[in-house]
Amino acid sequence: RIAAGDTHLYSLLDATRRLVAGNLAEPPTFPADARGGGTFRYVLPGDDRSAAARLAAGRVLSLSNGVSLVVARDIEPQRIYLAATNRALGIGMALLALVGLAAGVALGRHILKRVDSMTAASRSIMAGNLAERLARSGTNDELDRLGESVNAMLDRIEQQGGAGLLEQYRRG
Repeated sequence: RIAAGDTHLYSLLDATRRLVAGNLAEPPTFPADARGGGTFRYVLPGDDRSAAARLAAGRVLSLSNGVSLVVARDIEPQRIYLAATNRALGIGMALLALVGLAAGVALGRHILKRVDSMTAASRSIMAGNLAERLARSGTNDELDRLGESVNAMLDRIEQQGGAGLLEQYRRG
């Protein structure tokens, strides 16, 4: 497997941690809490030392006479894939947040425009123009239902001689 040049890494270390055989240039150092294995950075023998260290995951097996066998696998492609996935997710979430914010602002402006229209119509009605009606958008939403109710109330007031009621309301 070493000769095939695949992503498997091996090292046979003697009791002094000197490399006896394998394709790792130096023995890996695992974190203290790794319990015999974990991830580590390595450079393959023959690679330029200025080359970036690759990431590998492996395990140390203790054999007789203090000899250790390190069995590992290069996981650099998975690390690169994970980094690219995280970057894409971050960009996607940022774009989603921007689109959501833009949609919220647009919806808010649309609703406030309708409320401003209803406010202007109600001020005209309070000024004595009982023929004025609240505009409806035809969507049958809450504002349309409110406009429908107020318009029905104004129709009824007009039918019952609303001019006198309005004058009485103004005098207080």
